[in-house]
Amino acid sequence: MAHPNEAVVRTAYAAFSAGDLEVLGQLISPDMVHSVPGNDLMSGEHTGRDAAFAVYGQLFALTGGTSTAR
Repeated sequence: MAHPNEAVVRTAYAAFSAGDLEVLGQLISPDMVHSVPGNDLMSGEHTGRDAAFAVYGQLFALTGGTSTAR
């Protein structure tokens, strides 16, 4: 049996992969924290939807729009 949040997570991953921040923004909490491990341009804790979206924008820019979530 699937977890009750599976459909939400799948929709969020699809929205991220499509660059659809409008849908993604409706699915995630405004006070989210996105943690990126390591020691590079994107590493650290990005607190709040705007900070996370800035990181996502940077990720898309650095990958030429080829980044996807799975």
